[in-house]
Formats: sequence, C-alpha cells, structure tokens
Amino acid sequence: MFLSSVKDPLSRIHEVHCGVQEIAIDGSIDENLLSISLAFDKSCVVILHITDAGVVGPRGKMFKPLFKKEYPDIVGIFTGVKSSWAGMNDDHYYSRNLLDYEAPDLDADPNFLNFTGCLLAYVENATLGIDNKTIVLPLPYDYSGSECGNVSTLLQMTFKTADEKYSSVVVKFNFTNVMGSYSTEVTLETVDVVTDLNAKDLEAPLDFSYSCGNYVLQNKNMTEPVLVELTFNRFQVQPFRVNDKFSESFDCVTWFTVPIWMGVFVSLILIIIVNVGVYALFSIHTMDRFDDPKGKTITVAAGVD
Repeated sequence: MFLSSVKDPLSRIHEVHCGVQEIAIDGSIDENLLSISLAFDKSCVVILHITDAGVVGPRGKMFKPLFKKEYPDIVGIFTGVKSSWAGMNDDHYYSRNLLDYEAPDLDADPNFLNFTGCLLAYVENATLGIDNKTIVLPLPYDYSGSECGNVSTLLQMTFKTADEKYSSVVVKFNFTNVMGSYSTEVTLETVDVVTDLNAKDLEAPLDFSYSCGNYVLQNKNMTEPVLVELTFNRFQVQPFRVNDKFSESFDCVTWFTVPIWMGVFVSLILIIIVNVGVYALFSIHTMDRFDDPKGKTITVAAGVD
C-alpha cells in the first residue's frame, strides 16, 4: 500500500496561476474530447472527474489512441479527491512532509516561555497593586535577564506598563536547588521601590513544576512604607530538569482545604452524636421486679404522721 505525500492533491492543483477547468466524465475520455478541447483553450490545467458509473474495467483503457493523438504533449496525473483509507491521520501526513511541515511555535504564545530549554514558565493576567491602584502588566514580557544553572536559576520578567509613574516593573524569581527540591526568592523592582516578596510556598521537588490558579505575592515585610501585591490568575513554572514540557505539577492548594475541613468537622459531630446515642441505649436497665397477675397484690401502707 502506498499513501500519497500530498494530503489534498486537488487543492494543490488549484494553486496554479494559468487557470483550472473541471469536467465531469461519465464515459470514456474520447467521448468527451470536444469538451476537453474547449477547456484547454481557457486554461492550462483540466481536471477530469471520472465517476465509477461511467467507467468499466481497467483505468488504462480510458485513454484510447484518439486522445493520445490529439494531445501528445500533455502530462496526466491520476489521483483522487481524498484517500479512501479513512485512518490516515495527521501524524502520518506530517512525518511524510517534514520539509513542508512547520511545527507549532510555542514561543508565539505570549503567556508561555521556554528559555533555552532549561526553564519553563506560564503566566496569565498579571496585575500589580501599588499606591492604591491596580496596574495591568502586559504580556509578553522581556526575559532577557534570565539565567539557567544546575544550582540556581533566575527568571527575570520585565513588564512595560501604560502607567506614567510605574512604566517599568521588574520581577525576579531566584530558584535555588536545595537537597532534591527548590526554594524561591522573589524581588520586585520599579521606580523608587525595591522589595522582597513573600514566596515561601513556591517550592517543589526538582522533577516537578509548580502551579497555582490564583497566585498572589505580597511584601515579605508588611511594615514597609510601600505595600505591593503581585497577582497572576494562572502561574506555572519549572526551573530545573526541563524536557520541553511541564512535568507533573505541584499545586499551591494545600492538602486540607476549607471544604475538606468542613467535611471532617461535620463527620466528627455525627460520630459524637451516634456514640452518645449508643451509650444511652446501653445504659437502659431492665426492672428487677414485675407484677404477677396471679399473685397477691402488692400493697404499700401509707405512713401516718
């Protein structure tokens, strides 16, 4: 079996600049010779749609001597509209057309960063809260100051904003390899402000990436004169052991979230109520004396004061 290297041959044929004519053939080609001649007067390419209803026997019998004599210098291509093998997928097509296939450019995504194959980062909707206002940090950002290493990795994000005062915002993530995992120190630099942000939760094993759905960074020292709040609606980073894509994610959500604690609390209350009920049932004792209907009636004399 041979699979064509051209995924859609008719679309390629239509790309010629000298014109294309299409004719439906219900019988032999010689029977439609006049129509073909008129079509060649208008264009240099004629597509003959041959139906199985009008052609019986081997395809070679369609080209009889009359057609060959009339058009001796014509090159013919026998192909189909599409492959009759429905299972031909894109993976096979791209493998046969490596010269024509352009791989998707991940760097074209302004949210995604692949820095020299050693650092991956993904951010969405970055904002900075400072001086009682919120500044949108546009994407893509400049990462020219980033550096990679086996012990430490630096991710430097430089944002050019539309704010007159804080027109440039630099965020530095310094990742350090510490005994099989990495910890992070974050510094924010802008006009007249250089502050360390609290990123104690940004840590994970070396083989893992770190991700957070709503990642918020605030001043490490809340007594500083200028308080800032850096927010990413979606944040994911992997500074070590990168293999062109993010590894399994170490999420910022804690193991015991508020809903989990609520479920545990309700379960404890239910267990306590059940235990109290069972204890009350086992505390019930039977009477030690019963009335005998055939025996003498028990009488209790009333006391006399």
